[in-house]
Amino acid sequence: MPDITALIVLKQILKIHPSTNVIVETIEHQNKRGIQWLFKLGARYYFPKPYEFEKLREIMNTLESKAVPLVN
Repeated sequence: MPDITALIVLKQILKIHPSTNVIVETIEHQNKRGIQWLFKLGARYYFPKPYEFEKLREIMNTLESKAVPLVN
C-alpha cells in the first residue's frame, strides 16, 4: 500500500473494532522496531513476505481455536 502505512491501517481497524485480531504482513527486511511498535498498538500476528501459505494457515487455525462464538 504505497499511500498508507500499516500503522495507520492498524489504528483505523482497532478504532472501529478493538477486538479484531490483526495480522500484519510486510516485507522481510522491515524495521524490527517498527514491527514491535505494531504489536504494542494491537497487532496480533506478523509474518514477512515472501511468506509460505502454510504459515498463514497456522495463524488462521490459531485464531480460529481462540475465537469466541458470536451470540445473536
